Amino acid sequence: MFDKLMCLKMKRQKQYLVKYKGLAHVHNRWVLESQLLQEVPLLVAKFNRKNQYAVIWKSKWTIPDRLLQKRLFVSPKQRDEYKRKHGTNISDCYHEWLVKWSDLGYEHITWEFETSSFLRSTEAMRLIGDYESRRQKAKGASDPSRADKVQREIEGPFFELSKLPGGGPPGFDYHLTFVNKLRECWHKGQNAFLIYDQRIFCGNWKVLVAICLSIRRT
Repeated sequence: MFDKLMCLKMKRQKQYLVKYKGLAHVHNRWVLESQLLQEVPLLVAKFNRKNQYAVIWKSKWTIPDRLLQKRLFVSPKQRDEYKRKHGTNISDCYHEWLVKWSDLGYEHITWEFETSSFLRSTEAMRLIGDYESRRQKAKGASDPSRADKVQREIEGPFFELSKLPGGGPPGFDYHLTFVNKLRECWHKGQNAFLIYDQRIFCGNWKVLVAICLSIRRT
């Protein structure tokens, strides 16, 4: 079903770039004015009245920007039934991607076949990789075994450092108390921050490096 006319071009005969209802702009097609006048004359009149010779379409809108979700399109049984009814073979199409398009908001997202040409480009492969990476991270974050491991680490024993790692200027051993306190908060999963006196630390960058190293190695 025709949704709206995006722009007009003259090539022997007038043609309009048609946006179809429920489909992304990547599926827009040029249609002869004669056909449109027969099927949707009011749409043509509306376009000519308001947008004649204006281009209200961007090629960016046909480029995938982000893949949001993946779903199974049809089961083998459904695929065979589809072919029997429609005489079209869709054996290569098993999944659909929910696509967000460049320069368009999320209200314009659409489901697209994974076999579509625009989902087989180098850039599309990168987007698929990004999606799989996000999915793996989300799966890892919700993994009960990972949560149990973190909980065991928090409940496990805490060992204080007997000296600053990486060394430090002579006379700065008293900072060990603060370092161990920071490490203990880190171990327990508690928030903590360090306030230092520039008059004491000025020029003694090794102390700050030692603090960072000690926490990192906890």
